[in-house]
Amino acid sequence: MTKLRSMHSQVDDTRRGDLETPRCDKQLLRLLIEYTPASIAMFDRNMRYLVVSRRFLVDYDLGEQDLIGRSHYEVFPEIPERWKEIHRRCLAGAVERCEEEPFPRKDGRLDWVRWEMHPWHEENGEIGGVILFSEVITERKQAEEELRLSRDQLAELTRRFIEAQEAERRAIGRELHDQIGQMLTAIKIMLEIAGRLPAEAAAKKITQAQELAAELLGRVSRLSMELRPAMLDDLGLIPALVWYVNHYQEQTGINVELKNSGVEGRRFLTAIETTAYRITQEALTNIARHAHATDIWLTIGVNEGWLEIRSDDNGIGFDTQTALAKNRGLAGMRERAKLVGGVFQIESEKGKGTRTLIRLPVYEDIA
Repeated sequence: MTKLRSMHSQVDDTRRGDLETPRCDKQLLRLLIEYTPASIAMFDRNMRYLVVSRRFLVDYDLGEQDLIGRSHYEVFPEIPERWKEIHRRCLAGAVERCEEEPFPRKDGRLDWVRWEMHPWHEENGEIGGVILFSEVITERKQAEEELRLSRDQLAELTRRFIEAQEAERRAIGRELHDQIGQMLTAIKIMLEIAGRLPAEAAAKKITQAQELAAELLGRVSRLSMELRPAMLDDLGLIPALVWYVNHYQEQTGINVELKNSGVEGRRFLTAIETTAYRITQEALTNIARHAHATDIWLTIGVNEGWLEIRSDDNGIGFDTQTALAKNRGLAGMRERAKLVGGVFQIESEKGKGTRTLIRLPVYEDIA
């Protein structure tokens, strides 16, 4: 490092009436450090400030304080002992640096700093003090932490979707094997038997096989519609939800009053329609499983750029915080909405039913 005469020796030179060069050197040094865009502080051997940059004052929330001559430990009484040991090592000739380090503040905040400290030398070669180059990187650390959390949330969301996908596949597999497979086997056996019977008996077997085949077609159609109703793609959200609500009422015996405003005939992007349908489907399924409700009021509308779907029920209610932490269905609904830039909200009170609100951004399909 370039050797510098101590600020005190320069001041003494000026007082003795020496040439103006020391005063000029001092002024240039002060201006150079004060106005540099970096955060710099220069100290004497007692860690008293000799000169600081304006950026240093800003980074450490020091306002317009005059630090010259004050102790670094007076300005920052919260400095831990290990940092004081670093200062002592640098005053003995060491160079120290750290890419990121926590800096607890006296007001309870936790800042993060990146710093480097060098000794500076007088003309006679002796160490006159240290220079601190630092940068407050708290915002960068916060951004990195938010990015890490986002990545973790995305990984968790992906894991849950894979689990849900596998669960759905298992359910389809059971339906195919236990119900549809058995029905196909029964039809096959009936037709084989019919081939060995007299005409009248064979006709009865064939009729039974036809009835079973018709029931089988109905099961396949329902399974297909439950997976993804074709009318969601062909006709849009409202017709698909009307079909689902009617099917839901038949299956559960729960009365559902469906109202919509400003949505009829409108088409939205596939991701928005699919998310709205799936979350509504999950919400009504949860009510049937857990709420012991007899009535549901389902309202769909567009409000200030948001597609809003609200459901209210007269069920037993529950503690939402506990449910969101334990119920993967509720967490999945929230994550589905978040994935397309939307919001999922739920309010409930024991004995007073539950309200869910889905708000999804309106991206209309103009094709």
